[in-house]
Amino acid sequence: MNVLRKTPLRETWWKVKKYPPFAQVRHFLGGIHQRKLFEEWYPDIYARHSSEPVDPYKVVMIENAVSGLSSPFRLLYHDLKKDGRFTIHVHHLGKGLIHKEDHDINGARLANDVGNAKYVILSEACNVLSALPLREETIVLQLWHGCGAFKKFGRSTADLLFGPSRE
Repeated sequence: MNVLRKTPLRETWWKVKKYPPFAQVRHFLGGIHQRKLFEEWYPDIYARHSSEPVDPYKVVMIENAVSGLSSPFRLLYHDLKKDGRFTIHVHHLGKGLIHKEDHDINGARLANDVGNAKYVILSEACNVLSALPLREETIVLQLWHGCGAFKKFGRSTADLLFGPSRE
């Protein structure tokens, strides 16, 4: 993983890494890493596992930046669990919450798991999933919870801390 994670050089590196030319080199190398990751590694991992037959009862749920199940997922998860036929795999990518290397590993696990899934459910856009050439049998469902932003215009937030008054 990160070579400097537990060494005395870490403190010095954190001070120096933001100054030119270190910042430009990091930016350049980060771009190369991202291209290789999304154009080669994730699709290769997916291709290896997409040769398996599709499991008609496998559901993969992807949380991009939340550590637990978000509100749109909770109800769906419990209903699918109650049904009993479905095998549910929940992936927390941890975008912005964990180290980049750990996020990359979570992305590889996701690419592996989506390979033979019948249903993939997202709560928001997922860059890892967009890098995969999904098979025709796989059904992708994106739950969008952005409608809450429009509640500020109606009466549902009246007299609340962040809402207008009822008058």
